[in-house]
Amino acid sequence: MKNYRVLLLVLAILAVTELRSFSINYEKNCYEKDGNCYRYISGEMHYFRIPPDQWLDRILKMKAAGFNTIQTYIPWNVHQPTENSFNAEGIANLYEYLNLAGTNDVDVIVRPGPFLATEWDYGGVSAWLLWGRATFGRRRKETVFFKGGRKRD
Repeated sequence: MKNYRVLLLVLAILAVTELRSFSINYEKNCYEKDGNCYRYISGEMHYFRIPPDQWLDRILKMKAAGFNTIQTYIPWNVHQPTENSFNAEGIANLYEYLNLAGTNDVDVIVRPGPFLATEWDYGGVSAWLLWGRATFGRRRKETVFFKGGRKRD
């Protein structure tokens, strides 16, 4: 089984179909996308909260409402529900979500976990990290948390 973090990175890179640039132009006081001043107007749209067959419809509605960028988290517990498994199907198909946004000229700001502040169970941290533990400090240096995040197959 492949390391899920590497797979997510590869999927995100594959979603980009051409070389593009994004930078800050301090002289013009603006962001630059592909060499032009760019103002991003974004809203949250979490792929894991929406059935995949509705992603395109929601992306188009965001675009019609004037948004050119979508922000989303990547919840650890959706992509790695158990210790030795990886899920990239259905609501966890991040590649398809990024591809739909990209083909419709909508940028995506990806905010990977491990902790999400989105009213999501355990803040998106996989429940298997908690098995056999009475407490778990999400905002502390917990050994089990770091070992789980660095797990290699």
